[in-house]
Amino acid sequence: MSLTAVLTLRPSRLAADVVFATAGLAAMAEIWRSWSKELFGSYRPELHYMRGPGPKWHEKQAQEDSIRSMPHRS
Repeated sequence: MSLTAVLTLRPSRLAADVVFATAGLAAMAEIWRSWSKELFGSYRPELHYMRGPGPKWHEKQAQEDSIRSMPHRS
């Protein structure tokens, strides 16, 4: 391959700078996304924590208690 062909096919320094700057920018964007996801994530387990029996459980227990409290007829 001739020197002219090598110089013609070789990427310019500007193109290399653009590629490396874009790669650096992409890395910075990925770091920012991961940090922001950790800091401001939408999943908050304390909002989904069940703090005791719900209304259906209380309703069912009330029915079972009323059945148990009835005297047996022999």
